Amino acid sequence: MEESTKKSVKKPDLMNLLIFILDYLAIVVSYFVALASLFDFDIKYAILEYDLAIYQVTPFYAMGVCILFFFFKLYNNGDGTKRMKETVRLLLANFISVVVYITIMMILKTDYPYAFYLIGGLLQFFFTAGIRFIFRFFKHLD
Repeated sequence: MEESTKKSVKKPDLMNLLIFILDYLAIVVSYFVALASLFDFDIKYAILEYDLAIYQVTPFYAMGVCILFFFFKLYNNGDGTKRMKETVRLLLANFISVVVYITIMMILKTDYPYAFYLIGGLLQFFFTAGIRFIFRFFKHLD
């Protein structure tokens, strides 16, 4: 009986770690895709047009967002009955993090278009929400 309890405790921890890693990657990718989308996915032109602050700030920002998600209890995989509350927390955490990202980029005097922040923030939310949806989908298939 104790073995089944140990397995049930380890499985969510591994799943939360995987969600954490996927969140980090999704956040980084969302802003790079946002920048590339402004230039019809011509990365060379995007690099020439804008300084590389995105390469210096975004990885640290993504880690900060993942830590913010932890404080918003988005890595607590319970029984899945509080989906709406988790979605609201995810939306709020994403909104706060995007405001912080815009503030950081403005302090660094980067001159990115507002569409970059809008597209990046929307992609960040959709990617992180999509990760949770996919995990729930496969969890309910079992």
